[in-house]
Amino acid sequence: MRYISEEDMPIFHEATRLREEAERLHVEWVSQVQESYTGEISYNDTKPKFDEYLEAFNKWKQFQEQHAAILLAKVQN
Repeated sequence: MRYISEEDMPIFHEATRLREEAERLHVEWVSQVQESYTGEISYNDTKPKFDEYLEAFNKWKQFQEQHAAILLAKVQN
């Protein structure tokens, strides 16, 4: 079993940053989709934001997979 150490904290911070970036882009994309439903923009105009969100999401997931041993470690009491 692995415990979290102080040296692991930058990995947690980066994982959080990547997740928050993906979440922010998802909210922006959903907002654009809602605008397309009201006719403000074309649904096709939402594709660039979706691609940006998907790239950020994949980057976050890849980071999680690379650092799974640390991100799934336990906090020592």
